[in-house]
Amino acid sequence: MAKLDLPKPASLEPPVPPGNPFTIEVWGERGSIEMRLAVIYPLDGAVAALGAVEGAYPHSEITLRQGIRVVRKRARPA
Repeated sequence: MAKLDLPKPASLEPPVPPGNPFTIEVWGERGSIEMRLAVIYPLDGAVAALGAVEGAYPHSEITLRQGIRVVRKRARPA
C-alpha cells in the first residue's frame, strides 16, 4: 500500500507579527466607534497614518489605540 501526502494549500491571510496592533478609529456623535480605518503594527506607521486620517475626517473625533489604551486622540472640533 502507498500513501500520498499532498502539501497544504498556501494561506491567503497575511502573516501577523506578534504583539498588539494599533488601531485608528473614527467616533460617531453618540460616542461609539463609527469606523475602524486601520490596524497597523509599527507605532511610527500608525502615527503617520493618523495624520492622514485627521485631514480626511476634519469634523470627527479620531483615536489611535493599542487595545484599550489610547495612544493619541483628536477631540471633535467645536
